[in-house]
Amino acid sequence: MLETYSAHPLGYERYGGLTCSDAAVGSPTIFYNASSLHSPGIGLYDLYNSIFTTSKGSQDVLLTTVVNVMPKTLQEQDAMDSLYAMMIAIIIMIPFTFIPSTYVSWIVKEKACKARHLQSVSGLYFSLYWLTNFLFDIASYIITMFLVIFVFLIFDRKEYVARNNVGATIILFFLYGLSGVAMAYALSFLFSEHASAQNTVMLANFIAGFLLVLCVAVLSIIDSTKDVGSILRWVFRVIPSYCVGEGISNLAVLRLETALGSTKSAWSMDVTGWPIVYMLIELPFFVFVTIFIDHPGRRQRSQRLFHRPDAPPEVIEDEDEDVVKEREDVLHSEERKSDLVDVKYLRKVYGNGKVAVRNVTFGIRPGEVFGFLGTNGAGKTTTISILCQEFYPTSGYASVCGSDIVNESREALRYIGYCPQFDATLDLLTPEEHLWVYAGIRGVSYAQRRAVVEGLLKMCELTPYRGTLAHRLSGGNRRKLSVAIALIGGPRVVFLDEPSAGMDPVARRGLWNAIETVADNCSVVLTTHHLEEVEAVAHRVAIMVEGTLECIGNKTHLKKKFGTGFEVNLRVSKDTEELRHTVTTFFDERFHGAKLIEYRARRFTFELPGTTKLSHTFKLLQEHHDMLHITDYNVSQTSIEQVFLQISEEAEHRMERELEARIEKKRKACGCFTCCTCCS
Repeated sequence: MLETYSAHPLGYERYGGLTCSDAAVGSPTIFYNASSLHSPGIGLYDLYNSIFTTSKGSQDVLLTTVVNVMPKTLQEQDAMDSLYAMMIAIIIMIPFTFIPSTYVSWIVKEKACKARHLQSVSGLYFSLYWLTNFLFDIASYIITMFLVIFVFLIFDRKEYVARNNVGATIILFFLYGLSGVAMAYALSFLFSEHASAQNTVMLANFIAGFLLVLCVAVLSIIDSTKDVGSILRWVFRVIPSYCVGEGISNLAVLRLETALGSTKSAWSMDVTGWPIVYMLIELPFFVFVTIFIDHPGRRQRSQRLFHRPDAPPEVIEDEDEDVVKEREDVLHSEERKSDLVDVKYLRKVYGNGKVAVRNVTFGIRPGEVFGFLGTNGAGKTTTISILCQEFYPTSGYASVCGSDIVNESREALRYIGYCPQFDATLDLLTPEEHLWVYAGIRGVSYAQRRAVVEGLLKMCELTPYRGTLAHRLSGGNRRKLSVAIALIGGPRVVFLDEPSAGMDPVARRGLWNAIETVADNCSVVLTTHHLEEVEAVAHRVAIMVEGTLECIGNKTHLKKKFGTGFEVNLRVSKDTEELRHTVTTFFDERFHGAKLIEYRARRFTFELPGTTKLSHTFKLLQEHHDMLHITDYNVSQTSIEQVFLQISEEAEHRMERELEARIEKKRKACGCFTCCTCCS
């Protein structure tokens, strides 16, 4: 026996033993392994067989033992089914807690990519936005809910789908969908990134709808913590996921209690009654919170608390005379009363104290393409965002087509088309679907909608990509789609914030043609880092630096005012030190005041004084063509790009001088004569 035990170590639970010295003197003893369910019976079988074969004196005859399990009583069967029901309830609670996280994700994603703001600019009322989202989310949830009920029917889970229980189950699940979606909407305002919103809401609902339900159930079982569990139950019911988790588990427990003789129904207050009552209260509460936070009137009133339209304008020293003239014309000239965009003393200060826009005044005439330029952080995008009501101004006044953007915001949005700096497209819609949606929001009649969509697809060269999902479009094609959305409905003012970012040169020229086409019927405000666009389409140009207007006027005027003359670009046939010296010396001697701007890859760029005659320049270059080994050359007037670079550089130097002056003033005030931390 010991040998077989050692040879089969994994079957040790199958071994037992017995002692039987003398049946006439004492009773035999059976040693059985308690870890084996049938070990006692087998031990008795071996004992009786040993006694029987000993009495017969033969091993050929053995007793046969048969085990018949007694059937369970109805009470035992119900108790066992109730235990299974409780296990199923625990499993069901987990996936139901994840449902609200899917709804909050899309809301936050639309807000983060500015699609929600673009819809508002296009004319979508906030109430209609929330209603359509709510109806769609509830419709998708109802499909899921009835699939779960159908599974219960297939497996005959009587604790949920019995005749007396199915009504309570459906109402419990349905109210959870209503209140859970409303809670997800209310929580969406806490997040700016959809992935973190989804993960946070998912975790919170899992804790509330699963872990807290189990914790309260355990506390309610223990006598010493029963009162604590009862109190926590009332507190945690303010969360819809806890209510549905409690209701599911209570229905499972009800089956066990019914088997033990309880007469409670599924509608009893301590089964599904209180969870249903709580969710009926939570639904209007979360709806109210969502509407209150997002209501445009509340946002406007809160912004007006900080908006000071009559605040005295900031005094800016050494202001350009054209900027001063523009302000005087906008404020006092009768001719400028017809401007579609009217901006007066606009100022924006962020919460951290940064002044993004200061004392900006300008107007945009009907049919004008207005080039709005500036370095990164200059304030041009903030200005456009204020005009499109993404932000409110700290002080000053702005109107679009005569409607104040603060006090008549809804009316002002009717006239605006907006292409934001970053694409506000929806990943799972095609360009054609985008245009159909925004045409509907804009109020384009259904009879004209197809013609409008087809025209914009053709104008923006999106016809080959009309059926491609937005997230599969290239960056340039997404910008085309954003421009097409901005043009829907024929707005009187179109704001294009860097519309050509990511476009190839051919597509960029197509965009210029589109801008020139629509400018016949509206005004266009264009910001861009591609300054050749301004050269090609803009009628007037304004340049911002550090929140202030540095210059404004038509292109010819700015080139004449800030340009230094002409620019000569020439390429030579070889790259040697001797030839570079020869070319440089030639320009120094023949063009007094000439300045070498750049030399790169055998190409020279010289700046000539404004007094230089073009005929004289061409004559000298042609006569010395061979001596200088020139392969090609061109002479051009100062470009807008050069004007922009010059103004930016001058503004930077001026700000450095102002900063040094302020530091020096502080040093004198505190008596410091060397650098110190108190003056920095």
